[in-house]
Amino acid sequence: PRWSAATGQGTDWPPFYTVFVDPPRSYAIACIVAAACANISVLVSAVQINRMRGCPASNRRTLFMRIVGVVPVVALTACLSTAFAAVSIGFEFVRNCYLGLVVFWLLELGFEMLGGFENACGSLALSRPKSITILEEHYGGEDRGSAGSPAAVFASRRLLVWVWWGATQFVYVNSTVAGLLALLSLVSLVQHLPPFLDDIAVLVMESVQLVSGLGAVFALTIFFTATRKPLHRLKYTARGKLLLVSSVVLLNGLQQPLLRILNLWSMIPDTAIFAGPSKVTLWANFLLALECVPLAAFAMVCFPDAELYDPEVRAPLRRDSEDEEERLALLVRIASDSGGNTQRSQ
Repeated sequence: PRWSAATGQGTDWPPFYTVFVDPPRSYAIACIVAAACANISVLVSAVQINRMRGCPASNRRTLFMRIVGVVPVVALTACLSTAFAAVSIGFEFVRNCYLGLVVFWLLELGFEMLGGFENACGSLALSRPKSITILEEHYGGEDRGSAGSPAAVFASRRLLVWVWWGATQFVYVNSTVAGLLALLSLVSLVQHLPPFLDDIAVLVMESVQLVSGLGAVFALTIFFTATRKPLHRLKYTARGKLLLVSSVVLLNGLQQPLLRILNLWSMIPDTAIFAGPSKVTLWANFLLALECVPLAAFAMVCFPDAELYDPEVRAPLRRDSEDEEERLALLVRIASDSGGNTQRSQ
């Protein structure tokens, strides 16, 4: 059948394996627009990553390039999923796996900017943000309410462990659910499940992905909010980095379940552009390809290569004399508290 003769009701649409034979004009234009947006996003990100390659080699530079790389990965997989709807689940699997790693890399970048886990714990104990003061109430000792106290160190360590688990669970949950979605797609091709039942099963698993993504974004938000003062003292733009990764995670996890719910309520009709059982996936990936253009521009603002040249950024452990005195006093206080506990136990 000729694709140009599609009525827009989904009944005259040919199978997707004839995509290059004679596609409908509207669908072909949509694929061209998605490809153009993907190329723009890849080009902008490639220019930014190439500029980062000229910076001094460091772990921070590697994390910068990995996180910025999420934009071209999302753009390319969304474009390919739009053009090849029959195998879009494979491209979505790659995208979801990379998104989970990006969340982990952002948290690793936050620790690296603060000088590691122990230095991050010390910085939180000295600054004592509101989240630390709340957790101090669960400390069994009496020494509470002061910067650098054992209660503040205890609360800081507990907060960082919770943030670590909140971010890393997204790596496992997102990849596992993406694999289950791919398996369900293969089973539906063999067993010919009813479309309504298939949509319900997919919606449940996509909802699990969304909840996991919200948990990861919440954990990252708590971390960067608590460490706002130490990062500001080091001249880092942490808010933009958090906003970029959070936007990509939420756009990827929120659009498709929302469109699927609207489709269950028959609020997304078949059109000459996208029709048939794959129209939800087509619309979600098409919109995601368009959104990658502003995300690529925003990434250039959030991850400037100038931060990699700044000597204060390249040496995150450097502090002024007052902070060094507070750090030494904190270490002496912890050591004396540990010695006192040892003597009492003996």
